[in-house]
Amino acid sequence: MEHTTVLERFEHLEEVWPGGSMPRDIQLGTGTETWVGARSSDRRSSGFILRFGRDHRVALVATTAIAGLAAWFFLGIAPAIGEGIAASHQQDFEAAYVVLDSTMSGARGALETATDPESENLSDAVGPLGQFGIASAELAALGAAPLPGVPPLVPGSYVAELQPARDEAIATAGLAEAVSARLNAVVSYRLLLDGAFLIPTLPAVAADSDLDQLTAEISFMLVEASDALSRLPADPILDTVTEDATAALSGLEGWRADYLTAVTTGDSRTARALASDAAALVDEVEASMAEALSEFDSWARLELDGLRVSILQGLESVG
Repeated sequence: MEHTTVLERFEHLEEVWPGGSMPRDIQLGTGTETWVGARSSDRRSSGFILRFGRDHRVALVATTAIAGLAAWFFLGIAPAIGEGIAASHQQDFEAAYVVLDSTMSGARGALETATDPESENLSDAVGPLGQFGIASAELAALGAAPLPGVPPLVPGSYVAELQPARDEAIATAGLAEAVSARLNAVVSYRLLLDGAFLIPTLPAVAADSDLDQLTAEISFMLVEASDALSRLPADPILDTVTEDATAALSGLEGWRADYLTAVTTGDSRTARALASDAAALVDEVEASMAEALSEFDSWARLELDGLRVSILQGLESVG
């Protein structure tokens, strides 16, 4: 019996392999032996994956998009954007309130100046009131503007929650603008009326050479008073003063002829009495003004106190 080694028997294995040829994939001694079964399985798996991806492409894209949107919302990206937009607008409201509040002391000082009958520096109230008015208008503009929009897919709930704060800003700005308008009105009123009824020196006796000058001065005073009264701003409290001033002007227009006649004829007694009458008419206007200014001061102080409360509430609502 012929003896062969194991290696020799394997070398002749191809001769007895069914079909006469051993597949190259499993030829021994090459160092590249693999099993046909394993390769066939890999090819089938790879083909299945390709076919599945090709047949379900739309579904896979939709699934990927949905997963991305889920991450967008559940990881807090979209809500954070919406919250950031709302927070930025809240800061705008807060800044506007702070600026308005910073002008309040100036407005109170201007009120004190404007309502002092003896005040000689009414123009000092103009600057502080201008700053107060600008701050009021800025808050009003912010409240009147629509709430900011949000990008697509970003929830708008945070911005929508600002609506009460916006409503409160509108109310506060409306109060501030109303107070500002009336404070400016009283200053303008005082400046106009203080330039009216500036009666010239009224002598009891005048030389013929001085009569023309005196007549011109009285006529100029009446024209100036009429012009000032025509430009007085309307105000519920000051309108009484306007009525009294109008009556005084009418009285002075009738007075002029009587006084000039007395001076011309040398009736010094009548001239002095008429000069006193003219001064009394002006005094009545000044007394009416003082009373109205006192009433206005009481009203404005209450309004400014209420405005300060409204500002603090507004700051709290956006803080």
